[in-house]
Amino acid sequence: MHWPICEDHLVTLLPEGVELDRFEGQAWIGIVPFRMSGVAARWLPPLPWLSRFPEVTVRTYVIVDGKPGLWYFSLDATSRFAVLLAKCIFALPYSDSKIAMTRDGMWRRFFNRRTEAGRVTAELDVEYRPVGPVFQAPANTLDHWLTARYCLYTRNPQGEILRGEIDHAPWRLRNVQAIVHRNTMVNALGLALPDQCPRVLYSDYNRVGSWRNKRIGCPTGNC
Repeated sequence: MHWPICEDHLVTLLPEGVELDRFEGQAWIGIVPFRMSGVAARWLPPLPWLSRFPEVTVRTYVIVDGKPGLWYFSLDATSRFAVLLAKCIFALPYSDSKIAMTRDGMWRRFFNRRTEAGRVTAELDVEYRPVGPVFQAPANTLDHWLTARYCLYTRNPQGEILRGEIDHAPWRLRNVQAIVHRNTMVNALGLALPDQCPRVLYSDYNRVGSWRNKRIGCPTGNC
């Protein structure tokens, strides 16, 4: 789910060196629920207690050194071990959460409540169903701009900006009907979503590869 958003406060949430990206002059923020499955390190099999868990992210769209990517304000997940690992290795702002994903015919429901001590509670309760045919977003459209992102940026405890490369095939998308019962995912950021329907997209599946984050300007990640 993606909303156009006023950038006045949004830009103050980004660190120096991270520039807000815009589509035709407009900033956007996304709330993306999904299920991770088959998660594993390269050359290793998936571990049963680590390889499958639901997650929801709050993200915006940025540019660093001319390369567009994602900036995550929060990532909520049910796997405590995955949360700890992601914090330590990838310096990503993960939080423990209780998440339930259910299905009734074509309708699915995603419910999230952040439970980590010391973090502001956030909730998402949404029902949705995909409609219409599968499509790939044409270049230079909003849907392509929102989904064709091949790196993420984050900041480590030392304040350094890191880039993590991502690889995946173009998303096979569908349009969506959605009913949002409750959404406080951006409240802790001091942001207010506009009073309008978001742009909502759905994808059944995609295979994603990622690499360990590297410090910007450091080609090996070891300097």
